[in-house]
Amino acid sequence: MPIQAIDIRLSLKKNSQAKVIEKEIKLMSMLDCFFSDAILEKLSGNFDDDIQMLKSEYAACANTVFAEFYETLIFRVYRAKFLIAPKMPNFRYKEYVDSQSQYFETCNELVEKLFDQQKAEQFYADALKYVAMKDYASAGASFYASAIEGNVNAQYNYGVSVYNGEVGEPDYLESAFWYLMASLGGNAKAMSNLGIQYRNGVGVKQNLNRMMYWYAKGAQMFMPSIVHDVGLVLANEEVEAFAGNASIGRAFLQAAYRLDEPDVREFVTDNTEQIIEALGDPEI
Repeated sequence: MPIQAIDIRLSLKKNSQAKVIEKEIKLMSMLDCFFSDAILEKLSGNFDDDIQMLKSEYAACANTVFAEFYETLIFRVYRAKFLIAPKMPNFRYKEYVDSQSQYFETCNELVEKLFDQQKAEQFYADALKYVAMKDYASAGASFYASAIEGNVNAQYNYGVSVYNGEVGEPDYLESAFWYLMASLGGNAKAMSNLGIQYRNGVGVKQNLNRMMYWYAKGAQMFMPSIVHDVGLVLANEEVEAFAGNASIGRAFLQAAYRLDEPDVREFVTDNTEQIIEALGDPEI
């Protein structure tokens, strides 16, 4: 029997949490406008020093509305350090980190053309050989070399290495960054892991809306475990924005075992699109 698609947006529109999401988005925009200049003045230009400074600020406001603002800034500095600056002569660091700057988008678009795909594939192949040998430190180094050339599978695997402490002390915020980069590149496992970090508040501020966003994005790739996770969240009404949709959650739980059926895939696609539309794309 085909699973019937149900319009999640109907419940969201009736739920006051929809207005809360809109307020959060507006608040983040206001914080960007009012605090970006002050934070930019604190940046020294040394990536590692600036990351530590921002992490300290982040920890100090972990339970406030400022946490997500600092989280986004840290991710931008990571992106600048690992992916952008090594590829671009005369890189304008502070302008890139500035959330109001078009330079940020310009650099991100340009650097994709500068990645060396051949190198990325070779380093990734080397990493897999090291994994087979259970030499995880060497594997992590090779995953990193591939990741900075834009290989999304390497970015995911390097995130795992960072999370597990295979390339130094575990750094859960940096692992979230690498999962984010891999997620933006379409890696479903990274979307799942990033969702888990947001769900549990590991390395990042707990944010069930972001958890749900990345679970929904991953489910669109028809990975059974993530489709199942979306079902659990909805069935248990864990996210206030989607309260009242337990029946849809139970349908997702069934769908996780029937993803070879076209009607089931259509159900997953339609409903995850509505979840993503309701939550909006996160600031990067």
